[in-house]
Amino acid sequence: MLHSPKACGQIIREKDGYVMRRYTPGESRPAPIFTSNISGKDAIFGAQNQLEECLVSVIQSCSPKYIFVGSSCVVGVIGDDVAAVCDKVSRQYGIPIFAIPCCGFMNGGYEAGMMAAGRFLIDAFVTSGKNQGNEVILCGILDKTNNYEYEFICEILSMWNIKINAVFPGYTSVRQMEELNKSRAILLCGSYTKIATPYCKIAEYLGQKLHIPVITTPDPIGYQKSMDWLAKV
Repeated sequence: MLHSPKACGQIIREKDGYVMRRYTPGESRPAPIFTSNISGKDAIFGAQNQLEECLVSVIQSCSPKYIFVGSSCVVGVIGDDVAAVCDKVSRQYGIPIFAIPCCGFMNGGYEAGMMAAGRFLIDAFVTSGKNQGNEVILCGILDKTNNYEYEFICEILSMWNIKINAVFPGYTSVRQMEELNKSRAILLCGSYTKIATPYCKIAEYLGQKLHIPVITTPDPIGYQKSMDWLAKV
C-alpha cells in the first residue's frame, strides 16, 4: 500500500510492480496496490486519518498476511507519522504492518527501502532453530523463471543432495519464512552486480538471526569460479 496521491500509485503499479511481478510463476497481473489517495487539501492539513481508514479497508477486504506501507515525497513534506498509524492498526487487527522509512525520492531510495523490507520480514516471521538437515537459502535471485544461473545452481546442489529451502526475500511465502530455521547456510547470488549490495546486507542480517554462515563466494560462472564456489559450499 502507498500513502500517496493516486498518481504515485499508478506509477508503481504500471512500472515497478509490473516489472517485478511479471517474472512470478502463475502471476498474470501485478500484485494489488492500494493508495490512500492524498489530495491537495490533505497535503495542507495532513492525511493520517485517511491512511488509517485505508488500512482498515484493505484488511477487511483482502485479509492479508501482512502489509507494507510505502510513502511518497508528499508525506515526507507534510510530516504524517506513518509508523504510528501502522502500529495502531496492527495492534487493533493483529496483522503485521510495516512502514517503510523512506518517502519517495527524499531519502534512502530503493536500496534503503529494500533493506528495511527485508529486516521487517526477518524480524516478524523468522525464528532461530537447530539448523539441521541439508537445506540452504538463496538470497539475491531476481528472476527464477528461465534463469540459467538459478537452474545451474539448482542442478549443482542436487548432485550433493542439497535442497533449496527458499529464495529470499522475493519468492518466499510466510510459511516458508517460518521454516527458514531448517537451513544450514545462505548462498548470496548475483554478487557480481550492483544489485547485490542490499541483498548482501539482508543475507548478513538473516544469517545473524539464524546463526548460520553466509557464503559470498562469486557465482559459479566459468570453470574456476564454479570450482571455488563448490569448494566453499
